[in-house]
Amino acid sequence: MSDKGHAQVQLAKPDGTGAHRVALGFWNEQWDAHSGEPWHGQLATAFRASMTALQRHEESDTRATMHKSGGGPAPADPKQEARLLDREMSTLESIDLQKIEADLAARRSALSPFAVPIDRTDANGAAMRGELRTYLRNLPPMERLAAMRGNVDEATASAILSAPPHLSGLSPEQHANFHEARLRQRHPEKLALLEAAQQATKLVARTLAAARTSTRERYLPLLPAAEVEVKPLAPAWVP
Repeated sequence: MSDKGHAQVQLAKPDGTGAHRVALGFWNEQWDAHSGEPWHGQLATAFRASMTALQRHEESDTRATMHKSGGGPAPADPKQEARLLDREMSTLESIDLQKIEADLAARRSALSPFAVPIDRTDANGAAMRGELRTYLRNLPPMERLAAMRGNVDEATASAILSAPPHLSGLSPEQHANFHEARLRQRHPEKLALLEAAQQATKLVARTLAAARTSTRERYLPLLPAAEVEVKPLAPAWVP
């Protein structure tokens, strides 16, 4: 299993039951161009931790299989294995992938489609935006869409994006698509960076889930059985 990833991994309980394969994936070296970004270090560390745990589990299974067939060393002592699994689980469970995803979503939401922030106190500007929206709303649908393609001037873009879709004669989907197109026009490098981060996050989500599952399945049988408190039954009420 490469430290750069693996196409898939087989997960199973320590007794060999419940075996099933899970898709993983490979770390894209192009993401390393963003090594100065906080998300890169967080995701790369989480990916390495996941792959290290999965690789150790795979090697442990291989040793156990060879030992059963009489051709390999004995498996690790259960107490030592429990310590290793406990350390792996603590590391894997401490990774807050949801926080990383939330930080990336916040960074994307902070991108503005406007070249210049709209001055809400400018009455003349507001009137002009209203007139532009009326003009667009009165256009035939195909002409309206044609007017929104390509390099739309800033005044028209501001008029469209500063008001609800229907005021420009647009559906919510058309409005969202135009917003996205303006973002890609104004922030191509930032969006490329965020898309790389999102792809890396999806990979880490898969490997992290597999590693956590594998670790829990192996760790649970090594834990002492939970004590069950038996409470005496109350005597039956007799009238």
